[in-house]
Amino acid sequence: MKDSSWLGLVDAVKAVRDARGVNDGAGCTSLIKACTSDVRSRKRPWQADEEPPNPIYDTWGLPISTLVWHGASIDLEHGWLITADDNIVRADIEINADDLRYWLKCQSLAKKPRTVGKRPRIVALLGQMFPDRVPDPAHFPRKTLRADILKLDPELSPLDDQTLKDSIEEYNANR
Repeated sequence: MKDSSWLGLVDAVKAVRDARGVNDGAGCTSLIKACTSDVRSRKRPWQADEEPPNPIYDTWGLPISTLVWHGASIDLEHGWLITADDNIVRADIEINADDLRYWLKCQSLAKKPRTVGKRPRIVALLGQMFPDRVPDPAHFPRKTLRADILKLDPELSPLDDQTLKDSIEEYNANR
């Protein structure tokens, strides 16, 4: 049975994704960044030559070095950690949940909201338009959103894609 203070690799990506309000790819990137810094991870080796692989239960190896995470990627479909040199880490990977929560909290505190420029005004307008969260682009196209924002505050023109994207991310991160 898993210790509740540890999350499986896929569950850790989902936790990051949900906490940050981002997609799976950005969740993977953020988790990798977290594991290259202060977030502990561990692995339980798979038994050799088994298909599908079975973990060797109650046999946790040494913590995964932060160096393994540099340049790594995560395959969510299979739950694999793939190193920078394209090798699959043949083990069940777990991430320390407490470390991850603390890292996410520190990251959100480091992103202090801006008080000047267009973004604070856009964020305020988004709050009026969307009480919960800004919908995904598939449900509310960004071209339409940009036009609606500029209709409400024409002084925001010109409004570039990156400023709108950053404003949406800031707004959704606080929901």
